[in-house]
Amino acid sequence: MSILILVDRVILPNIPLTSLDITYALHIPAFRGVFVRDNLLSEPNKNACGILNLDNCLGNGTHWTAWYRRNGSVNYYFDSYGI
Repeated sequence: MSILILVDRVILPNIPLTSLDITYALHIPAFRGVFVRDNLLSEPNKNACGILNLDNCLGNGTHWTAWYRRNGSVNYYFDSYGI
């Protein structure tokens, strides 16, 4: 039995999360989904955000990052390693 944790008003299991866990937990406007680097959308919306795993589609996942695009020109990228 896993312990549940509260993260920004969302209850999550305290275990490594899958892409389905993340998609289920997020309720963010303009959220496009969870992707791996070789399945990222080729045409982003003017306003969009998503989660990106740096592994490819054949792997088990390596490192989660996040991206956000606002008004078609302002792009943000978050990497917990600070790179």
